[in-house]
Amino acid sequence: MTLLISFSEKLIEIREKHGLLQKEAALKIGIEPNTYNRYEKGTRNPDPATLLKIANFYNVSMDYLFGRSTTSTITPTETYVFTEKPDTTYGSKKRYIPIFKTIEPDIPVLEQANLEEKLEISSSIDADFAIQITGDSMSWVGIHEGDIALLKQCPEPTHGSIVAVITGAVEKKAALKFFINENEQPYLRAAHPKYKDVPLCPHYKVIGQVVMLLKKPPSSEDYNNLLVTKEIYDAQWNEAIKIATQQGLGGKELCRLVELFANMTKQVINKPSKY
Repeated sequence: MTLLISFSEKLIEIREKHGLLQKEAALKIGIEPNTYNRYEKGTRNPDPATLLKIANFYNVSMDYLFGRSTTSTITPTETYVFTEKPDTTYGSKKRYIPIFKTIEPDIPVLEQANLEEKLEISSSIDADFAIQITGDSMSWVGIHEGDIALLKQCPEPTHGSIVAVITGAVEKKAALKFFINENEQPYLRAAHPKYKDVPLCPHYKVIGQVVMLLKKPPSSEDYNNLLVTKEIYDAQWNEAIKIATQQGLGGKELCRLVELFANMTKQVINKPSKY
């Protein structure tokens, strides 16, 4: 049993819903049929670029591909983000938007605009400002340090969209996260497994929703870091799967136990103290 069992099963399910043979799907996506076959068998891991191609082709979100969401339809924001070569040149008219490296959390974003730091974009792009990405929290969906995110101010971000958020009163750099709103409990999700989901607390400030990315070419160091990190997490999960299998537990049973334990932990944490 491998870590990709849930992904491989979901891949088969989506392909069959589209009424495609395995070879047909592979050729339409632009993947070697033998390689696609190994993805469905769970014996090979697709790289991030290939995952994005698969998500785009089937018009599903990354969370849906990995069984983390029951909502299959990709959001408009994700469609922009997952486009490998975003077109910023269409339309003859140009305009400028401010680009920020730091942001004062207590001042409205556009009031901080310094026109010496500006970015020329097409007037067709509905963006208010841009930020330069720092950190690796979204690296597993191909968003890396140094990339530029174009954002639109949005008081109520949509479920599944990528937002820029300031996470404290003294923090001056915005981080990108998925905005997840399930059962009226909004929280932030990174695309890197080392970061836990974080409830959207009152002192967190969502400053905009991503509408497009301008990417720099990834380096070999980015690729090596991904491989090393993935190997570490694969080993951890494979050990957990091995123990579960030895105890006679399947994937569904293990998921239920994890959910039960997580809910019990939340109840203990949220239980009012008597003292």
